[in-house]
Amino acid sequence: RQMCIRDSWDPVLGWLDGAPLPYPRSHFEPSLSEHAGRILLAGGRSIPMGWMTLPEVLSYDPQADAWGLVGLLPNASIAP
Repeated sequence: RQMCIRDSWDPVLGWLDGAPLPYPRSHFEPSLSEHAGRILLAGGRSIPMGWMTLPEVLSYDPQADAWGLVGLLPNASIAP
């Protein structure tokens, strides 16, 4: 199943809708981390888009409710 992060958990407000990833992506779960209040994810795959491996590192900014490109991995990786 291709995953699109859309929901976020707020301890006070409960589940909230967030901005979707730029396109469907899976297998990045091991790379999820938090840094300076942002969610970071690296690599993965997007079969619907025709990409078996992805090199991107993305960042989600909850204040702006937006995903942005941080950089590229040296090599594309399905599950970092």
